[in-house]
Amino acid sequence: MLSIATPWVLGAAALATALVGALHLLSVRRPPPLLLPTARFVPDGEARSVARQPRPNDLLLLALRVTALLCAGLALSGVRWTPTRVATVRLVVAERQWQRDSSRWLAPDGADRVDLVWQDHLRDDPGVALVAATQAAAVRVQREPGIERFDLMVVLPPSVRSLQGWDAWRAQWPGRVRVQFSDTLHTVRETWPAPAVFVQTDGRRDDVVAAAFSGARRTASGTAGAYAVRVERGDLRDTVSVAPVTAATVVLHWPRSGRPDGWAVRMPADTAGAVVAMGQVLVGPWERTARLPAGWDTDSLVQPVAWWSDGEVAVVERPDKDGCVREVAIAVPERSDLLLSAPAAGLRRALTAPCGGVTVRTARLARDDTAPSVRDLAPASAFRGGARQSAGTEPWWLGPVLLGVAATALLVEWVLRRHEAAS
Repeated sequence: MLSIATPWVLGAAALATALVGALHLLSVRRPPPLLLPTARFVPDGEARSVARQPRPNDLLLLALRVTALLCAGLALSGVRWTPTRVATVRLVVAERQWQRDSSRWLAPDGADRVDLVWQDHLRDDPGVALVAATQAAAVRVQREPGIERFDLMVVLPPSVRSLQGWDAWRAQWPGRVRVQFSDTLHTVRETWPAPAVFVQTDGRRDDVVAAAFSGARRTASGTAGAYAVRVERGDLRDTVSVAPVTAATVVLHWPRSGRPDGWAVRMPADTAGAVVAMGQVLVGPWERTARLPAGWDTDSLVQPVAWWSDGEVAVVERPDKDGCVREVAIAVPERSDLLLSAPAAGLRRALTAPCGGVTVRTARLARDDTAPSVRDLAPASAFRGGARQSAGTEPWWLGPVLLGVAATALLVEWVLRRHEAAS
């Protein structure tokens, strides 16, 4: 399919071509003069005079000039050639960190084309996916006028930190949005039931963490609680678990030193004024002895649960085959009642929440995936004014080729004229 980005440039080239043709019609080739010494040598015959004829001379030169003008006009007007007409383009917006495994999200059917759009910060708020899709659709529809509609799929992690951007931008996409999750860990729970908490210690008495969870503690796996939380304290290699492994959907790994396995040792240790979780701030004399290793945020399944007052992550959640594991890098002072205070309710609730409960679950976004009709796809006409059309040619090499043809035609025309003048 052929399209022109700036038709007025091609119109100017066509006007110049018509002018060159008109000048060729106005030109007259006079016969060569003959020098005769006397009239008696004039051959007998009808006398003829030179008159204008609407017939162009030097047709080869005319063809070369017209070719040069038209090729230059096409190149400068931004001609675009689309070999095939693509009615539907499927836009897939996914986290940039999944780019190496892009085949996982490709599911083409029929003759539809799949365009991948890699975007950052989808875990912070999936609304950026809608913005990126709108911009990509505007660019693509300007480059390929044959596109009729867009089918949008957004690949999200199982939970995000906020949905405010999604709710704000959802109405800007004029069609359905299909949501696919990078991993489905557990069914979303809108309300959290009371868990059964089991504290597994190394035998030391007066443990402040055990005291903080004593109100929700259960001594047997068959007691009340829709799910179980197992709190691991101290060195547990030589102890016997107080709760069956199958009963624990949340494992709370909380070392006394505040340095979970795999965390980097902070040298030297510093202090933080507060711990923030579930919108509540727990102020206290906290000593930080560990930090998350570099590059931890490249794993989309690792979710922050609590933060220090300066924004550094204090607790993270990782998926596990039986549920999830939360690593707590908070060293609680001995004989402290900080975890028993009212502001500590946010931290206790965050640590005992169902897997994925601290962040906003995105399962409800799948409600947009209920319209199989083509009429519910986003029409390409909604994006035609969304981006300024580039004046370049498509494909990119078409412009240089057309300019090369124009230059070659002018060179041949100049050689022919030189040869004609010499003869």
